[in-house]
Amino acid sequence: MLKQRHFVYKIIIGIIATLAFLALTYFLKYNRQSHLTDPPSFILKLKEYCLSLPKSKDSAIKLVDIMGQNELTFLDCKEKISTLILIDDSNQKKLNACNENNTRIDIKFEENKVKLNSCEEKFINLKQCKENTAKLENKITDLQKQLAEKMHTKPISARLNAAEEPRVLREILSSETSKSEVPGIFPSTIHYVWCENKSFKFEHALGIISTVRILNPLRLVFYYNYLPNSGGYYYYSWFYELTQSLPNFDLKKIDRVIRCNTMDAVEFALEQIASSGGGGFYFGERAVLTYIPEDWKTKEFVTYSKPGSLSSEGLIVLIKQVSANKKEDIKQLKQKVLKDPYYCHTAQEFDSRDPDTTQSSPCVVLPSDVLPEHILNNTSQLNAVLRWLYYGRREGLQAEQSSPVVWSFESYVCVISALYVGGFERVYVHGDTRPSGYWWEKLKQENVTFVYVDQPHNVFQQELNVMAHRADILRVLILFKYGGTYNDKDVIWVKPLSESQRRYPTIMCYEWPEVPPWPRAVNNGLLVSKAGAPFLLKILDSFWFYRDDMWAMNSVLMYYKLYERNPEMVHIDPKLQVKYKRWSSVTITSVILHAFHFIHMNAPPIFTSFSAIKNKTSVDALLLRRLMDAIQKAGRAHLLEEKN
Repeated sequence: MLKQRHFVYKIIIGIIATLAFLALTYFLKYNRQSHLTDPPSFILKLKEYCLSLPKSKDSAIKLVDIMGQNELTFLDCKEKISTLILIDDSNQKKLNACNENNTRIDIKFEENKVKLNSCEEKFINLKQCKENTAKLENKITDLQKQLAEKMHTKPISARLNAAEEPRVLREILSSETSKSEVPGIFPSTIHYVWCENKSFKFEHALGIISTVRILNPLRLVFYYNYLPNSGGYYYYSWFYELTQSLPNFDLKKIDRVIRCNTMDAVEFALEQIASSGGGGFYFGERAVLTYIPEDWKTKEFVTYSKPGSLSSEGLIVLIKQVSANKKEDIKQLKQKVLKDPYYCHTAQEFDSRDPDTTQSSPCVVLPSDVLPEHILNNTSQLNAVLRWLYYGRREGLQAEQSSPVVWSFESYVCVISALYVGGFERVYVHGDTRPSGYWWEKLKQENVTFVYVDQPHNVFQQELNVMAHRADILRVLILFKYGGTYNDKDVIWVKPLSESQRRYPTIMCYEWPEVPPWPRAVNNGLLVSKAGAPFLLKILDSFWFYRDDMWAMNSVLMYYKLYERNPEMVHIDPKLQVKYKRWSSVTITSVILHAFHFIHMNAPPIFTSFSAIKNKTSVDALLLRRLMDAIQKAGRAHLLEEKN
């Protein structure tokens, strides 16, 4: 019976311990946020219940002791759990910070990913662009080739603007040496081989011109795979000028690619020379011939090259009467001809040589990028030769200044008579050369202005070759633009125009020479007109029928025809002027005319100075004396002074 009780007590104690353990577990799991301030109430109640048990007092006391120990343990755990909670809160903050950093990293990653995708797209586009550029360059090269091949077949009017008026080298064929030679001494064909696709520059043109000037070949064969191009904006036009200038310039297209800076060109030329049977010359692209050595007449072959060069551009080869059709023979010919060549001069060597020696090399290898401006006035020996080749003269080249226009005494009288007798406020002297001389200097203090104008060289696409006709055009253009009075510089005014005369749009007078069957002619040496006058337009239109071979047609006759057709546009005043040799003392003293007009080349002999009329009674002296009186009355007596 006692054993059964102990067994029951053990069971009860086990149940209580289990409940206590479960309560503690529940507390730890679900009440962390309460910071475990007090033990749960049911544990205290359980402790009281155990103490009230009557028959298990000792066991209950033990249980209470155990629970007390558990309570101490519980309090210790409480402290540790509080510490863990603090640590956990700190870690939670760190975790939140890490999450924020991860979020920022994710955002940066997405941004970099977008940038990477953009770079990949740009790289793909760049790759496609490079591919398209390469295709375009190939296409441009093909088009240049096609254009170059077609250029020499086009009519002259359709060719390059730069070659519209090519330098037709007419004097090239006037060789200094070959005209006196007996036929058969030298081969009649020159072979020129062009390498790759590039521009035909001035040094290349000089090389070909030298062969034509000095050797005067019957045929000049130009072999090419690509025809030369003219460069940007068609500056390098010399090749097309040569094709238009040389009747024996023969273009031959070949399928073989000739590489520059190699021996390809001379090897190809030797094959052509060998297969022809009649021999020939080969000239490199920058080799210039300066004379023919005497020993060329007796040698079967001769070769010149640039010292130390392994390319064809500086080579000159002469081969006479050879035939080699087999490959072995051609190979032997190449070895024979190219072995131990003579040397061509460089530009520096040519200039430093003795010009009187006959032992100097007949050829020069020109430097690259030679330009015409480099040879115009350079005094070196080489530039003198190059000038002769291209310009036909060895002397330096520069524009020559026109002879100074010395203002003559009769022109001086013309101006002061217009100012102080004709009543004009200002005189404008138009021309392309400023006058000079004593009498011009005296006019500097007067109302006289020099106006520079270029000479017109054509009218309605017709060339003006006669100087007088250029002046005819210019005077009408100036009057149409500005209005006023035009007179030649051999007109002397003796009376001003009246107010009524100035109201006409245009005034002219008749010419005296008779030109049958024309009933009249008009003198255009003195014209008065308003700006924009309709009759001036009629005069300009008349130059549609310009006759360069008939001076009078457009200068005096067409004026009268225009007057017949348009009498309402112009007033004819017979008293406007009279020409020299029709003067008389009556016409001068009566002062019914406005001006006297003498021909410049037939000026009166006394028209050299004011003192020349002293004690003279001629009509010319009377005219000049009246002018002197008018000048003195105008208070300009200093204009009558002469140099000592």
